[in-house]
Amino acid sequence: MKILPTIGPETIKYKNLKFILDRTDIVRLNSSHNTTDWRKSAIKKIKKINARSVILIDFPGVKPRTNNKTSRYIKKNNYAFLITISFPKKGTSANSISLIRKKDF
Repeated sequence: MKILPTIGPETIKYKNLKFILDRTDIVRLNSSHNTTDWRKSAIKKIKKINARSVILIDFPGVKPRTNNKTSRYIKKNNYAFLITISFPKKGTSANSISLIRKKDF
């Protein structure tokens, strides 16, 4: 089993970060929490301990989930994105993920 550790306020402490980075070269920062300055500082600390580290950063905001019952609209500037994720129903083999972009939605 592989684990992808998420770095947060407790794990950014040197002792904890060193423990994690001695065991993995990949970590995750959740950008829904903390500030941009905090994330910049965290990246510097991570790279200082392990320069080879790969840092995954997810995006803040509304995210489609696989258990949504309806499509989701995600708005950015003057565009709206309609996101639909569906999985096969019993007896079918169709999987689909669609993304539709509409201006001035």
